[in-house]
Amino acid sequence: MICGGKKHGKSFFSRSINERGRSTDRIIFWRSFAMGFRFYVLVLVVLQVLVLRAGSEGVDRAVVEGTVYCDTCFQEELSSSSHFIADAVVAVECGPFKAEARTDRVGRFRVGLPPVVSRDLEAVRGCSVRLVRSSEPFCAVASSATSSSSLRLRLRKPGLHVFSAGFFTFKPLQQPELCYQEPKLSSSDSLSLPSLPPLPNLPNLPSLPNLPNLPNLPNLPNLPNLPNLPRLPNLPPLFPGFPSTP
Repeated sequence: MICGGKKHGKSFFSRSINERGRSTDRIIFWRSFAMGFRFYVLVLVVLQVLVLRAGSEGVDRAVVEGTVYCDTCFQEELSSSSHFIADAVVAVECGPFKAEARTDRVGRFRVGLPPVVSRDLEAVRGCSVRLVRSSEPFCAVASSATSSSSLRLRLRKPGLHVFSAGFFTFKPLQQPELCYQEPKLSSSDSLSLPSLPPLPNLPNLPSLPNLPNLPNLPNLPNLPNLPNLPRLPNLPPLFPGFPSTP
C-alpha cells in the first residue's frame, strides 16, 4: 500500500509539472503573438504615414477661410448695427472630405484641406461651406444664403493657396428696437475742429518813401468854332388837299 501511494504521488506530481509547462508554453505563445501583432500594426501605420507624406510632396497646401457676423437689422450687409460672432461653427465639405471649424474673436474661420483635395484647385473651388450653429442665442437664425459653393482664390504664394468663402450671416428672430431708432449724435460725437495755434506776430514793415510831385500839365489849345449847318428845305405835305365839293 505504501509503495502504491508513492507511485500515485509521483504520477500526480509529474502531471502537474507537465500541465504547468504546457500553460507556460501557451502564455509565451500568446505573448509572442501579441508582440508580433503590435509590431505588424506599427509597421502598417508607419508605411501609411510614409505613403501620405510622399504623396503630399510637391502639392501646395489649400486653406478655406471666411467670416461670420450677426445682421442685427436685416440689412444684408455689414453696418454699424452688425457685429462679428465668435465661436460659431462652420462646416466645409469637399467631396468625401468634411471638417468643422470655429470662428475666432473677430468672426474668422480657417480650414486646411488635405493634399488629396489641395492638388486639384478646380475641385477646391467647388467645395461648399455652410453654417452649423451660432454661439449667440439672440442671433442664431441662419440667413437664406447659408452656404457658398463658389470659392474665390484670394491669395497664391509658394506652397499655399488661400480660398475665400466670403461672409456668412446669422439674424435674430425679430429685429430689436434699436433698428427702428434714428441715430442721435451726442455732444461728444459731434464734430469739433481742433484749435489752431496762434499766428506769429508779423514784423513791422518799413514806411514807404514819399512820392515826388507830378509836373503840371500844359494847357490844351482852344478848339476852332464849328461852321453853321445849312438849313433844311421845307418838306412837301404828307397828304395833298382834297378837292372841294359844290
